Amino acid sequence: MAIRGSADVAFFLVGGFDILGYQTQIDDAHEALIEESHTLGDSWREQSYVGVRQADFSQDGFYDDVAAGNHEALSTGPGISRVLCYGQAGTATGAPFTGYAGAMQIRYERIVARGVLHKARATYRGSGVVDVGKILWTHKGTATSSTNAGPIDNTVSTTLGGAGFFQLSAFASAALATAVLARVQHSSDNITYADLVSFAAATAAPTAQRSQLGAAVTVERYVRMAASYQGGAAPTTATMFVGFARY
Repeated sequence: MAIRGSADVAFFLVGGFDILGYQTQIDDAHEALIEESHTLGDSWREQSYVGVRQADFSQDGFYDDVAAGNHEALSTGPGISRVLCYGQAGTATGAPFTGYAGAMQIRYERIVARGVLHKARATYRGSGVVDVGKILWTHKGTATSSTNAGPIDNTVSTTLGGAGFFQLSAFASAALATAVLARVQHSSDNITYADLVSFAAATAAPTAQRSQLGAAVTVERYVRMAASYQGGAAPTTATMFVGFARY
């Protein structure tokens, strides 16, 4: 297992907003909810897990009011649940990422103090599943009419389903393509691939989606990202992330 540092943080995306470049700290805490379960006659406290988990997330960084920057992303966020993804271990295909099905933003703070740069802080409460999966397409741009990323080999198929994540942070579509079509595909032999997860056509950025498979869906040994475009030639820019978590 490799030791990682701040330079290994590959991306931080909230609802399609790319705000990694403003952040100085991320705190991601998961907790099991428990109840005291000792009874009369017991001489020590006992605790039992009630079967529910909770996730709390916060981010600290610099305040910047540039278009599509962290202020635009966070100032309208309180009370809104959005898909959140970040990668803490580099950009390689197959590297891990963490994905929140719903990050309910509960607070946004602007911190102004003498002699220092303005700061911004946001806090979230997890609303739904938190997945740890693997990067299929790290957050980057592409200008090809279609793209198939290199596959990830899981060595075996699995039978418990999974969830796919898609985030689009930039898309120029004028007189070119009108939508991005991103998919997760799987294969038993790394030759013939079939669509496993198909995300809804994305016509503008920023946007983000999560799609969960049924609990009994088989995911073959190999998975990859595939993307194409509707409405004509490739866009000037389409900057996106795709990841998948097996169950």
